Amino acid sequence: MPERGDEEQARTEILIDTDVLIEYLRGSPVVRRLIDEIRNGDVKAYFSTITETELYSGSRNEREDARIAALLSFLTRVDVDGNVAVVSGKLRYKYRARKLETPDAIIAGTAQILNVKLATFNRRHFEMITEIELFDIE
Repeated sequence: MPERGDEEQARTEILIDTDVLIEYLRGSPVVRRLIDEIRNGDVKAYFSTITETELYSGSRNEREDARIAALLSFLTRVDVDGNVAVVSGKLRYKYRARKLETPDAIIAGTAQILNVKLATFNRRHFEMITEIELFDIE
């Protein structure tokens, strides 16, 4: 029988991109299953403060603000700090010919620093980045 620490390490860990959370808010059954796995503790999920910014920038009223806050409440926030800025900047430079935008570079850099898979539906934005692995949302 594995020790408790081994069990926790075996658990899947992901960084969730904005588009996945938007699909959840729109009622996507596929994403609802993923969110259920997160709530049940089968998956540990992180989100970047960039994702938080993007979600609230599309919110039209207090009701939508409350839905976003409720969704984010059981995920782990990762702030954009100096380390994320450096790694993200280096990724943006490396993939500049592929037109990697700053928000996507920050998301990718965060996934790289955390050493977790990135859950996104925008695969073409990230698939060229060899420093990270993408998570298959099923």
